Amino acid sequence: MDTMIQPHRPVIIILLTAVLVLTVSGCSRTDRTACRSTVSGTLQDSADIARTWIRLSRLGAHDSLIRMTVPFFQQALEDGDSVSASWAAAFIAQSSLLDNNIDSAEKYISFLERTETGNLPPGLQGTIYNTLGIHSVMTRLDYPKAIEYLTKSYRITLEHGHIGNQIIQLANIVNLFYIRSDIKGMKFAREVLKTASSPDASPYHRYISDISMAKMQYVAGHTDSAWHYIALAESNAGQDSWPSVQAATDLLKADLCRSESAVRQADSLYREALRSSGHTDIGTTVSIYLHYGDFAAETGLTDKADSLYRQGVFLSERHDNLEFRRELLLRLTDLCHARGNEAEAMKFYWQYRDITDRVAANRTERDFNNLLISYSEMEHEVEMQGKEIAVLKANRRTLITAFTAAILILVILLLWLRYRKQQEMYRKLVEQYQSHLRQTAKSKTANDNSQDRSLWDRLETAMQEQKVFRQKDMTLDRAAAMLGTNRTYLSKAVNTFSDCDFSTYVNKYRIRESISIMQECGKQTAFKEIADRVGYNSLQAYYNAFQKETGLSPGKYREQILRIQKTS
Repeated sequence: MDTMIQPHRPVIIILLTAVLVLTVSGCSRTDRTACRSTVSGTLQDSADIARTWIRLSRLGAHDSLIRMTVPFFQQALEDGDSVSASWAAAFIAQSSLLDNNIDSAEKYISFLERTETGNLPPGLQGTIYNTLGIHSVMTRLDYPKAIEYLTKSYRITLEHGHIGNQIIQLANIVNLFYIRSDIKGMKFAREVLKTASSPDASPYHRYISDISMAKMQYVAGHTDSAWHYIALAESNAGQDSWPSVQAATDLLKADLCRSESAVRQADSLYREALRSSGHTDIGTTVSIYLHYGDFAAETGLTDKADSLYRQGVFLSERHDNLEFRRELLLRLTDLCHARGNEAEAMKFYWQYRDITDRVAANRTERDFNNLLISYSEMEHEVEMQGKEIAVLKANRRTLITAFTAAILILVILLLWLRYRKQQEMYRKLVEQYQSHLRQTAKSKTANDNSQDRSLWDRLETAMQEQKVFRQKDMTLDRAAAMLGTNRTYLSKAVNTFSDCDFSTYVNKYRIRESISIMQECGKQTAFKEIADRVGYNSLQAYYNAFQKETGLSPGKYREQILRIQKTS
């Protein structure tokens, strides 16, 4: 909420269900027709729209909701009914976001941001904060602000709302941690499971809670537990199906198969996720292209990876959605560079830098906002003083020049401080990881089994002395065959003594070996050669694994470690 790396970044939000005081369970085919009736603008109509919104949202009929609610919003404004107008604005904004229509949502988001929530009903407050939280991520990548909004929304539903709304808000918070692969989201996943154990929770909400826990188990590297919670979710669903969350579930299952080196199953599930993406939000769809592209790159299908990455960028730009666009552009930069296509590599790199700088500038723009307002007020006062036009213009030019110069100086200072802070952060990450490498590994003894221990020691010997991790086809099945055992026993031993799955365990050895090569050879050895020497099939797979293990790209890590060597 990510992190480790991208494989733990599927969906921005499983659904954008508003925090409503009313609960409506189930929906029939007749709902589409019933919900198109004209509303008159009374407060009772707000309750009718609330029920209708839930039904249409689960059906994915966002256009119908928007067409029905816009006249209600306009009538509420004419009548001076701020409560009804706020309800309508929240419904329209959320439906527009779900319908991947960012431009249409902006007008109503702006209205909600100006709304004074203190005197509004609790359910409406929760809905507004939920909407603003989702918008903060989809259009600004402002995760701290999104967490702030969603946490406020959850607290309101906890105090005034019902079980279903609490589950939805907790699931939204879990997803923000999940797309950032942040294990801190586990406490919220546990809370959503606890809440869903209530007899008042519907099968739909139990499904959402189980999928939330499955995602955090995947982030933690516990693939068996993740599969367990997916099975529970599908058991709770029974014969029901919810298209708005199916693509996200398929993507999670594909990522799990990918982590277990089940190539055929992963490819099939990625294709299924794409087929289901027509019923979900654009952030989920773009993340599918990102993950499927990573999978294709890891399996050596670079042309397919290139096509998937480009399609993801196209959809992201078409819908003005920033989620995962930076990651896609960075992948395309590395892919074009590896192919020797430097012109396209630079094109994608500068697009990546433009988005990164735009996101980083959000905080600076907010800091300047008060200064800009103060300047406007000052300018207005000067105009009201009745001075001579010539003097007024001269003063204004002076003020604008001084203010512009102050802004430029402040921007330069902030950028410089940001650069220094970033470099210091990189250095600390490298020092921490180098310290970790120097520590003596301590084997677990709790619940020790002589057979597991013997198998683990033989595996460690093969890794450290024979360096079998350099073999590009080193999978769990191959290692089990090499050691004369089966994958179940070997997987259990690895999980017991390394606290991770086999794929992560092998990657740790490969990354440590690549760092040793960096220290010995400096910049003389290309990353493609290093990746090949330590056992990776592609440069992209090496980059992804290195970022996951160390928190930095290979280039940044080598730069920092060489600096440390020079100063030591």
